[in-house]
Amino acid sequence: MNYEQFKKKVLEEFIGYLDNEFKDYQLKVNKVMKVNQVLTGVCVAPQDPPRAYAAPTFYIEYMYEEYKDGVPFPVIMANTARVMENALKGDKPKVPSFSARSILDNVVMQLIGVSGNEEYIKGLPHREFLDMAVIYRRLISFDECGVMSFVIDNDLADYAKITEEQLYKKAYKNTDKILKPICRDMRSLLKDMSGGVDIPESEDTAEPKIFVITNEHKYLAATALLYPQVFEDITKELGSDLVILPSSVHDLIVMPDDAHFEGSGLKEIVEDVNSNHMSKAEVLSTNVYRYKKGDLKVSYYDRLVDDMAG
Repeated sequence: MNYEQFKKKVLEEFIGYLDNEFKDYQLKVNKVMKVNQVLTGVCVAPQDPPRAYAAPTFYIEYMYEEYKDGVPFPVIMANTARVMENALKGDKPKVPSFSARSILDNVVMQLIGVSGNEEYIKGLPHREFLDMAVIYRRLISFDECGVMSFVIDNDLADYAKITEEQLYKKAYKNTDKILKPICRDMRSLLKDMSGGVDIPESEDTAEPKIFVITNEHKYLAATALLYPQVFEDITKELGSDLVILPSSVHDLIVMPDDAHFEGSGLKEIVEDVNSNHMSKAEVLSTNVYRYKKGDLKVSYYDRLVDDMAG
């Protein structure tokens, strides 16, 4: 089946996969703008839902990806139906407060790429930073399953009578406190990921030392680009300027700015990671950045511009 055929079949048959107590429920289809993509969201709700009803939602694009990977259609439908049933049967999620104080106490920043997100960004309080935009998320909870949050749009900001400047000032402080950047040596990080197995050191003494910028929750850590002191501290350890690769919205790769690096080669690395190893929502940028010792600001990698000009 192509996507349109798959979508039609899902919408026609999904209710039939639900338990009998939900047979009179309905599906509501909405286009949902997400970072780097527009998804088809399907809400499962009663025919006459109560006011402020929070309906669970599934996304057809994610289901279709499973189908293309070879998962049988009935299995996808049954699994999705069970997830929706659990959401419908479980305790109703606590609805977060939308007061200005509650939003500002729980707001953090996220960096997203401007390219491809122009329409999405128009509906959000934001400010531009290089080829990216700072947007704002209201945190709901942290637990073993991860972080729950939602993007603050213009309608919510207007409702709470909050300006973008207020959001930025408060989010800047909150992000540094709640999602504080952590700098990890790549070898120690790989050792942790491999269950403590030592990673052999390269015999190539010229191989650059590589760091990963993340945070305790491994969530939205690319915002470290907005905190130049993080990179200044690394330059003091390495004694050199830095190259910064935007590996995702959740982390950054940092290495010494050695002269043997070619900007075009670094850009190819970023583009390969974006295309083959990241979901659309995780892609931040295709550019490469630089931090010069003492500058206290991140800029574009100038050697990349030179390569392209040549």
